Amino acid sequence: MKLNPVILIIVAVLGVYVGLSINKEQPVPSVMSEEKTIKTDSVEQEKVENSKGERLREGATSEYNYKIIYEVEKRYDGALSYYVLIDPVNVENTKFKDKMNYIVNDLVKKKGNKISVEIYDNKDALVLHYKLYGDMSLGRVLNNEEYIFVGNHHVAGFSGELNTDLFFNTLYYYPAANSEDNPLVGKYAGAIEYNPK
Repeated sequence: MKLNPVILIIVAVLGVYVGLSINKEQPVPSVMSEEKTIKTDSVEQEKVENSKGERLREGATSEYNYKIIYEVEKRYDGALSYYVLIDPVNVENTKFKDKMNYIVNDLVKKKGNKISVEIYDNKDALVLHYKLYGDMSLGRVLNNEEYIFVGNHHVAGFSGELNTDLFFNTLYYYPAANSEDNPLVGKYAGAIEYNPK
């Protein structure tokens, strides 16, 4: 059976048109901080400088400090994604995993089960990754140095009630790291099924 080239061209053009239409209909992400709305890069930079050396207090739990920096609707199912900043992680042992579990549990308790959470221990890495995937304002791919930098500081990611992920509830440790480029943290890279308590 031979396909008519005119029909193939029409189908291809329709596919491109539908794809572009779908992208235009996606909601504009809201860029939020629980402290205040971040509107410009200058305010963002000022906030980074002001937070250096200070313990994080927003979203503080009895054991661990964290702060929601961005909230964005990016998932196909309409669930919110949270970009979270924590204090620097000690990777000398696996105790940091308990901290990630605790923060995910706390956020699920406050925000609901159907969420995504990206946890970073460095504000610059968080902002860079957010601009790449969150609001897509970076406009380019990461270079190798940036990729390694983000890999070292993207401590965890959680997808709650997402049936297209590895598990229905998936918790990733160092999701942007690998053992070759990130030898210190790459050994912890992996995913588990995690049902928050």
